[in-house]
Amino acid sequence: MKLTLKVLLIFLISNISFASSYLSPIDISFRLKIDRLIQCGLKINPISFNTYPKDRISKQILIQQEQLNSSCKQLANSILNEIEQDYQNSKNSLSYSSNVGDYNFQDINQKSYDKSTISFSHQSKRNDSFDYELSIQQNDDETTFDQTKFNYLINNQRLTIGELRRNWSSSYETSLILSPHSKTRPGITLSNNYEYDFNIPLTNNNLKFDYEVFVEKLESNRTIPNAKLLGGRVNLYPNDRLNIALLRTAMWGGDGQSEDLNSFLKLLKGRDKSDSDDSVNQLAGIDLNYKLLTNKNLDVYTQIIGEDQDAFLPTKRFYQLGLGYSFLNNPNPNKLSIEYLDTGSHGRTSGNSKNVTYNHSIYQTGYRYKNDPIGANIDGDASKISLSYYTFLNNNDFLNLSVSKTDLNKNSDSRKKYNNRESLNSLNLNYQKQVNQNLKFNLINQFNSIKNNKDQINSSINLNYTF
Repeated sequence: MKLTLKVLLIFLISNISFASSYLSPIDISFRLKIDRLIQCGLKINPISFNTYPKDRISKQILIQQEQLNSSCKQLANSILNEIEQDYQNSKNSLSYSSNVGDYNFQDINQKSYDKSTISFSHQSKRNDSFDYELSIQQNDDETTFDQTKFNYLINNQRLTIGELRRNWSSSYETSLILSPHSKTRPGITLSNNYEYDFNIPLTNNNLKFDYEVFVEKLESNRTIPNAKLLGGRVNLYPNDRLNIALLRTAMWGGDGQSEDLNSFLKLLKGRDKSDSDDSVNQLAGIDLNYKLLTNKNLDVYTQIIGEDQDAFLPTKRFYQLGLGYSFLNNPNPNKLSIEYLDTGSHGRTSGNSKNVTYNHSIYQTGYRYKNDPIGANIDGDASKISLSYYTFLNNNDFLNLSVSKTDLNKNSDSRKKYNNRESLNSLNLNYQKQVNQNLKFNLINQFNSIKNNKDQINSSINLNYTF
């Protein structure tokens, strides 16, 4: 019955003509191009969320492109052409991916949960009011409709209904609170298309900002079936170098739990810990991104997320910290970054606690969807430090090399994605090649040296044909 309803919904919306216009949270190569344009002098706010509209980028390029030098203009024109394809042509793509290994969490392009997947997606020519994407996947044991969604735009408000991949972070790799590594969840999202410009009272200064709110439905086979995942984000731009994002998510309701107005108001007030039922699983935090140096080619970012919120003050917290540098003497977009993740629970007053991050006493399956963490891909009670280099080669192929040290599941909780307590050193290679206008090839190889265990080589191959 559920499958029939999904198919019927897809059939009904397939007669609308539009195409997806968001930045893809897994398209690192596109993010890298935008960073280079910022270093060229293009004034675009630092990007730390995936519902950033592509047409906002194209508008800024068109306004400012005369200020760019010849090589930057060439890059800007290639991005404009890429975005313009969404307006001019419908797009179909057929892809096949295959994963071999157990620790394929190091790269944002990989889905760690499937060994092999065949996917088909359709994006039609967009107009000014609608866009949609139809997507169907056949993986190891099920048929899914991940990323099937349609959007409606009226004035400056964008309503998205469907399954949307999210990456709430300045990192190219992962986010502590919402990352694209888990399977997408059905829901409704409301966001703005162009940033708002707010005049600060009693000053001559303006503050630009974005917002995003959503509600999604979780699985029916959880410890609390059919719970809701709610989220909200506000991005503040004091200037074109700084992005301050306020983040909050909550697991709420579900079978046997209150979903009335009173419980919702308690959620908003952060009062769940004062009640005996402890019926809300909340995360909240801040994301900062600041671009340094004259050409903005050095950026510092951090994300601090709090667990077990009580009256707006988290009792536990965990961290992400990163530093990225682009070599401007390289004619191709490039970036060298170092990043540290710590998903252990660090307390304000009571010290560190075990098995707190992403876990909950009522929502016992925790902050996960179909056993994959919704937040950081290393799951809770883990740490990772990585050094990564991203670059385009002269033939426009994309290359990412990284080395990392990861300590998984330090407190040995069986609920976690990686339920063995292991330490591993990893070497990761991601190579993307545009074979021709239609065919794209992506190869990811990962070598893991695992303490007290056998070394392991993991591989992922993806072929994507667009027509």
